[in-house]
Amino acid sequence: MKAESLKFAGNIPFADPLLKPYIRRYKAGEELFEQGEVGNTLFIIAEGTVQLTATRDEQELFISEIAPGHVLGEKAIVGKSPHKRFFGARAKTDVVAMEMSSIDMEDLENKNPSIVIRIFERIGKISVERLDRIDHLIKVLRPANNVERLIYLVIHFCHFEGQKTPQGTLVHLPMDTIRYYISMTPFDIETSFGELDRLGILVDQGEGTYLMTEQAKLIASIPQLRDNLPELRAV
Repeated sequence: MKAESLKFAGNIPFADPLLKPYIRRYKAGEELFEQGEVGNTLFIIAEGTVQLTATRDEQELFISEIAPGHVLGEKAIVGKSPHKRFFGARAKTDVVAMEMSSIDMEDLENKNPSIVIRIFERIGKISVERLDRIDHLIKVLRPANNVERLIYLVIHFCHFEGQKTPQGTLVHLPMDTIRYYISMTPFDIETSFGELDRLGILVDQGEGTYLMTEQAKLIASIPQLRDNLPELRAV
């Protein structure tokens, strides 16, 4: 991928010659950084898809996928101090990203303040979106019952990542992501989804994608799931 092919992602002019020293390229499967390592740089994804990973119960889980324009490690710029990476980041496809430290930002500000303003605008936008998701997720995980948590987590993903269709909302529900947020076994999750599929509420489309036909019916299914799947009542 040639540098001149880079254009804009998240309003950042990646093709600007001043940003060339900060452009990094990763092959699919390569790590941008690992969970727990000390980081002092910001990443902004220019092209490709990045997977966030985390270890739970000594098992690596894939939490989410990050698209072009997304920001990672902004604490290094905002706080200007090293911090431990909360997640790991791995290239799912070939990836082009910009990596900068606070010193790099100060140097760029002296050369072209407008680019730095755009970067901080992007950081602000992503941070607000992230806080909105976290606030929603806290409410979703508040119930003490795993069945309720699972149902409202599905609604959470439908709200933030779902695709509206005439039949309902298409949403990708990765097993690893659900297990990261809820202490349920893959069997328990699959059993719950199987029952919802049988009821025509969360219809399996294959490869981890489901069609939520109606949110009200999904919420109303909680008592029935509790009755039919008593083993899922425990936290």
